Amino acid sequence: MDLIRFVLLLAWCALGPQVATAGKADAVSAIPVTATTGGAAADARDAGAASAATPMPADSLYLAGRDLFMQNRMQAAYPLLAEAAKQRPTDPDRQAWLAETLRRLGRRPEAVEVARAATALAPCHSFALAVLADSYNPQYGTWADASAESAWACARRAVGCDSTDGSAWVSAWVLAQQFGDRALERRGLRAFVSSGFLTPPLLAYSRWVLRDLPPNAVLLANGDMDTYPVLALQEAEGLRPDVAIVNLPLLNTRWYIRMVRDRYGLPLPCSDAGVDSLQPFRSGGGEVMLIATQVARSWVDGVKAGTLRRPLTVALTVPEPPADAGRFMFSGPYWLCMPDSAGARVDTALARRCLQTLDPRDFAGDAVGPNDRSPIRRLGTRRLPSNISAAAIRYMDALLYYDRRDDAAAMLPWLERFAPLDPEPGRFRQVVDDYRKKISAKD
Repeated sequence: MDLIRFVLLLAWCALGPQVATAGKADAVSAIPVTATTGGAAADARDAGAASAATPMPADSLYLAGRDLFMQNRMQAAYPLLAEAAKQRPTDPDRQAWLAETLRRLGRRPEAVEVARAATALAPCHSFALAVLADSYNPQYGTWADASAESAWACARRAVGCDSTDGSAWVSAWVLAQQFGDRALERRGLRAFVSSGFLTPPLLAYSRWVLRDLPPNAVLLANGDMDTYPVLALQEAEGLRPDVAIVNLPLLNTRWYIRMVRDRYGLPLPCSDAGVDSLQPFRSGGGEVMLIATQVARSWVDGVKAGTLRRPLTVALTVPEPPADAGRFMFSGPYWLCMPDSAGARVDTALARRCLQTLDPRDFAGDAVGPNDRSPIRRLGTRRLPSNISAAAIRYMDALLYYDRRDDAAAMLPWLERFAPLDPEPGRFRQVVDDYRKKISAKD
């Protein structure tokens, strides 16, 4: 199974069929994360305890509900936020949080009703307007009132009411691309940075990804936080404008396929009319071939045939290729698609340069912006430094495989400096200790 098919099938299995037709904001995080929620049984137990206990003050209910929301425990959060909203029916913030919880539970008509109640109280409530935009957006799921035009109108109003609301900009930015509003799209990318939605550690990581890509590369990204930051750096800092950033989940939508073709000059496996006929299907071996799989696979084939005139790279946030892929060479912050499977699987020179030029201090602090309301995105973003750890481990393994112990020993001080920033510093320190033992061991 090739890399492109592997990652998209992983997304399909983890998230359900909507991924095949949606570039859903936070549907696919930059790092695949399973929240430690305790499952539906725990949520039901928490919700039952909340309803059976002595009534809590509205403020306590509200804060407890939001805390559960941020843990992505929507079933448990719902009764608390519903009661908090009931106790303070004139508070639009509580109505908005309840509406977003309903939306994430798939109860879109109710989400719209509650969000409309919030905007009746505060007509320019950015959060409530963003909930309406995401509820109406057919990319996130179809229902009777789904409408891209309605979503676009609400998203524009949301960021017009509060231009610092990074979460609202997520929907507005995607829709701006769909509706061809390049000015608003660019404004959104700048707002991601100026509002603090994209934090300094996250931007430092994205600079690391962009900096050493081949000239005119195509970078395939896997989610929100390996897409927005690199595009924002291109817009706000003028960094590597030659690189084409392609979001794999969005590549399942026909408007996005046409956009990357027209914007980046990327070839498609079919004519313009044929884009409308693209459909997911199962291969003879039973594998799901999403629309994005078909398009991206044509680019992989183009590298071999010499018809893709740009280097094709894959972000580390995409699961690594299986052992039999052979066509992707590890190159530090990315995988590089090769014309064939011959040659080294690791570019050790580039990997070393990319790692040694990193300053661990640039990654200090929380990678999650304070105004990011997505629990899925927040959980995944905090694990971004693990991609750097994984790159360092892969590089060290390659050095030991080629018996380059002196080079491996020279990397140990860097690994020790970076260890505190890994999401699991204890585990990473143990890895460093294991490398030290391997380096010093006699043949």
